[in-house]
Amino acid sequence: GDTQKAIEYYKKALELKPVDSDIAYYIGALYGELEDYENAKIYLTKAVTFNKNNEQAAQYLASIEESDRSNLLNDGIAMYQENKLDESLVKFNQLLAKDPRNAYALYYRGMIYDSKEKRNEAISDLKKAYDLNKDFIICNYMIASDYDALGKYKEAYNYYSAYANSNADDDDYKKYAKARSEELKQYAK
Repeated sequence: GDTQKAIEYYKKALELKPVDSDIAYYIGALYGELEDYENAKIYLTKAVTFNKNNEQAAQYLASIEESDRSNLLNDGIAMYQENKLDESLVKFNQLLAKDPRNAYALYYRGMIYDSKEKRNEAISDLKKAYDLNKDFIICNYMIASDYDALGKYKEAYNYYSAYANSNADDDDYKKYAKARSEELKQYAK
């Protein structure tokens, strides 16, 4: 019933048997119960290292890593929605360090860069997000807008056109994209 005492007990046992996969697994599992994912990953990794056939440890490690990534994403989105952009950026950077192909983290980080007028960084992240998840059609509009602000009209035209011709809702963004792509048509060549 006392998880902390159980962890200490198992740590003493691990000192006596320093390469025991099961003991390392139990410590990792207990840290997992406490949602201390960093320590859980350390001990579960040890368990797998000590015994490559410890499937229970390998599966739990994968589950903990997924929970950790999910928590970072959810925390980052919540902070973004609360307009805590710097704190949100930290969460997305942490997540992208662990999962560089996370389309949602790239999308939100791109939006943060966009709001900070770091246009090149925004463009880079938004392109990656869209390449990974074609549901992020709005990325084309945001990329076009950033290229437009940078005076890169040919690129802006291409992305405005892509958004204007997409299956996105016919709203103010799409109307603007259509109008702006017509204005920039001369740069299409």
